Amino acid sequence: MKKYLLLLVMFIAAIGYVAGLYGFFHNLNFIFREITITPWLILRGMFPLAWGIMALLTFVMAEYVYRQRFRNELHFRLKRIIWSKNLFFVGIVAVLIVRLIITSRLIGGQSSTLSSKEMIQLYLTMAAIGIAVVIFGRQQYTKIKHQRELRHYEKIAILNGERRYTMMVIETNQDTICTGFVYGEMRVNDAICLHCSDKGDIDAKIIEIICNDKSVTSARNQTVTLKLDHSCKGFLQKYSIISSIQYDADPTIVENPGLSGVLREYGKFFEDQEYIGTLVYEICMSEYYLIKYTGEKEADERFMSVRLNIDPSKDVLVLFTDWDALLRYSNIFEEDNLQLEVRNIKECFHLVPAKYDSIVINPFGPKSFIITKEFMRHIQEVPGYDELFKD
Repeated sequence: MKKYLLLLVMFIAAIGYVAGLYGFFHNLNFIFREITITPWLILRGMFPLAWGIMALLTFVMAEYVYRQRFRNELHFRLKRIIWSKNLFFVGIVAVLIVRLIITSRLIGGQSSTLSSKEMIQLYLTMAAIGIAVVIFGRQQYTKIKHQRELRHYEKIAILNGERRYTMMVIETNQDTICTGFVYGEMRVNDAICLHCSDKGDIDAKIIEIICNDKSVTSARNQTVTLKLDHSCKGFLQKYSIISSIQYDADPTIVENPGLSGVLREYGKFFEDQEYIGTLVYEICMSEYYLIKYTGEKEADERFMSVRLNIDPSKDVLVLFTDWDALLRYSNIFEEDNLQLEVRNIKECFHLVPAKYDSIVINPFGPKSFIITKEFMRHIQEVPGYDELFKD
């Protein structure tokens, strides 16, 4: 797309240059009569050339900025170059508006009736601007509608409205009271899902929230002590995950609040072997979204990858734990035909040796995690690893 767009700009620049030369020599009156060369005459002849050069430089700069922003994305070349396209559209509309303003001012300064040629030029300019406004409005409507459809998937599994939050239990009496750092906003009387790696999931309810030795009605992004109802007895253990996310709200939607909640605390507990064991278990038991790119040949099929700053020469396979992480990838809203695949971690590991150096989970947030080849081998060597994936 970018190649043809730049060729189109060069073609327009060439037409402008030819038209400018024609106007310049036409004003010189080739009959060798009185030829008066003025600065304004030269400027009129050179203006189309200058416009063409500036247009070309503008689009090249847009392409450069786009590449710099998405240089870590291996398959950015398969996407539409949105920056260049928008600049091209805005440039055309701006030229039409300027032309309309100049024409209107010239008409206002004339006392005589307009000629049919002038009226046609005015009407064509107004029609072109009207068509541009309609096209822009339709594109924006389609874009907003597409965004709403995608964001709908993010909210399907959320309890208590649209408040998404997780909290990993770091202290508990293994009865109804626990302490941890909540990411997001929780409130008293919220229905929650309590996830325990050893025992599964159970629904519960927040009875009381305590922050800084004070009982509060809500808490956001801070350390809290919770009192839950008695339905959570036996499930409330260290490294359990409390969240506002239902695991099986919709079988077509992937949610991994257990893994998301555990990953949030990796920086604090990565030296704790019990925590690492919980992390490995959650990685193995989760399913992931992958963005798929299909080439003309089946052998060209690839999945979205990035290149990390630690080694920009190597491609890293991208996995998303849920729609919250997926929508943090801003370019996803520009995908007309989004192709998503759901795979478990064993299937993802099989993709790595052939085309990728490693794996990154949620590279755009809320918390990214890199699975190196060494850590991959560590997971595969855990006793019972293969049994986890048997049907």
